[in-house]
Amino acid sequence: MLGHMVLKALAQEKEWEVKGVDSRNFDVETFTQQDVSVYEYVINCIGVLSGSDEAQMQAVNAEFPHRLAKATSAKIINMSTDGVFSGRPSPHPLPKGEGGRRPGEGYDEDSPADSTDAYGKSKLEGEVNAPNVINIRTSIIGSSPNKKKGLLEWFLSQPDGWVVKGFTNHIWNGVTTLQFAQLCEKIIKTGAFNALRKESSVFHFAPNGPMTKYELLVLFKKVFKKNISVEPTEDPRGSVERVLKTKYEWLERLFSHGNNMEEALKQLNQFSPP
Repeated sequence: MLGHMVLKALAQEKEWEVKGVDSRNFDVETFTQQDVSVYEYVINCIGVLSGSDEAQMQAVNAEFPHRLAKATSAKIINMSTDGVFSGRPSPHPLPKGEGGRRPGEGYDEDSPADSTDAYGKSKLEGEVNAPNVINIRTSIIGSSPNKKKGLLEWFLSQPDGWVVKGFTNHIWNGVTTLQFAQLCEKIIKTGAFNALRKESSVFHFAPNGPMTKYELLVLFKKVFKKNISVEPTEDPRGSVERVLKTKYEWLERLFSHGNNMEEALKQLNQFSPP
């Protein structure tokens, strides 16, 4: 899903030579230095989602980014996730200023990663601390030409007249796949990679304001003109609040924050209709 969009967006730059690798034909266990040695930038969009085989998650999410970083001197943009955080309030939060987080504050890059599931742990392990790597934590919305597993695709696949439930106690501030591609484009075009890497190896990309999953589904209905009713409801399993924020000015200067998710979805739909 993400790799397809990044390839399509960067290919608009006619002076760049952009190549993509289909994950269905790529083996993270057997790739060689020759596969990546000729490139100036490598954007790692490969990921195995939550609920998949744990051994595969470990190989792709945790181990492959480190093997990739050792195989090339190219500048690597590695896609990570907000899933390194549980989204649950800590029963014993640390004092503010010591990495502590109170409900409603959001997570910055200094917040302790507290995911307890295999997916979040594998993605955290795959964040590489190397001079040629920056890791971008975010959560993405978009569509895939091959695998129809994302939230947007699930919503659009529902029959006309259907009623779906949207959680009002799940709060999130992710991005569209197009926005992530645009961030990569800006990093490359402006030559900002080294300046970013001097600040940190990990960045939170959260240019849009927070919203509930219910509000997000309502936007899907509006932007993609789907005849579906969205019913607000609370997740009985409890609240989840994965709201990211960044402490680094370089990223905010590079990609303006305080954006509108509705406009971001409209741009996504215009650039690459699902």
